[in-house]
Amino acid sequence: WVIYRPDLFSAPWSFVLGLLHDALVGQFLGVGALSYLLADFILRAQRTFFLNLSFFQAWMVYALVFTGAMMLQWGLSSLIDTTFLDLLPVVSRLVLGILLFPLVTGILHQLQPALRHV
Repeated sequence: WVIYRPDLFSAPWSFVLGLLHDALVGQFLGVGALSYLLADFILRAQRTFFLNLSFFQAWMVYALVFTGAMMLQWGLSSLIDTTFLDLLPVVSRLVLGILLFPLVTGILHQLQPALRHV
């Protein structure tokens, strides 16, 4: 929604969701928040470019941004923990997140008309 409805999803929401993500997956607090804010910044900075993408192109951009954010989280967590953490949980979340993109996009697309007047 950072791209399509920035009026409903501001940067503080990215921070809050990042902290929630950190708490839910047992990650160091702030790591997810930082990566979510960085992704938010990148998407807002290039919003006009992203608005004109086809569904497949948007999916591929999501895969790239999501991969970058997940690798940043893994790298920061490994740095804080002073050891290379296992990549298997990262890869499984990446695959699941990328495969669920069409479903989540479809649900948000269906919600869009109801939120037009918000």
